[in-house]
Amino acid sequence: MFRAGLRGGRWGLLGVALLAGCDAPASEPAPKATLAALPADEPATKAEVGAVAAGERAPTEAPPVTQGSPASAGALKVEIDKTAFRITLPDGHVLSDKEMIGVVLTVRDEDSAWRKVRVEKVEVDPRDPEFTLYELSVQNPQTGAWAPMCAPGPDGLARAMPLAGTWTGDGRHEAAEGAFNVTCTSGAIGKCVRFGYKPWATARDGSNLWDYHQACVRMVRATIAATARRRRRTGC
Repeated sequence: MFRAGLRGGRWGLLGVALLAGCDAPASEPAPKATLAALPADEPATKAEVGAVAAGERAPTEAPPVTQGSPASAGALKVEIDKTAFRITLPDGHVLSDKEMIGVVLTVRDEDSAWRKVRVEKVEVDPRDPEFTLYELSVQNPQTGAWAPMCAPGPDGLARAMPLAGTWTGDGRHEAAEGAFNVTCTSGAIGKCVRFGYKPWATARDGSNLWDYHQACVRMVRATIAATARRRRRTGC
């Protein structure tokens, strides 16, 4: 599991938690994140952006500004729209999916080490056009080599998606202004979104699907754990 932010927070942008593989949740809520300006001499699609928790500085000298503040001089604004990043530059321009390709995110992993994540591809989920999916790569800090962040699921898809809110160690999905998680489609959180439990949506009876998605995640994780125990007992 990684934590990040786009000149933002656990794995990703803005107080993000990139949950890869089996989607182990963070043991604490994502920290409040701050945003800093893109380097003025680089194009937005190739700029390096970094996550910063409150009270910390990113590994750059750009002065941070509070996430969620208006997109004005020197400020970036990052928001989550369903499963898509919405990144507003200081001049008010919102990056398109095409412009997102090549962006490098400086993020913190679960050991609080800084890592770099690169956006390789942005696409619509083949199952549901309401979902935006991202192909992300992680850089090895020792070799400089890039490798896929997400492992493929049963359907062969290895993509990531951001979701608003944070996850606690006991599996509760909590709303937190300016914070979000980034999960892989092969993990429980991503699987449940793609099952149709959209935490931003409402059911026909008007009930919020946020809690339904949380319940789905817990059930999927319980099933995975039970399967692992059974395999250990049988030697599979």
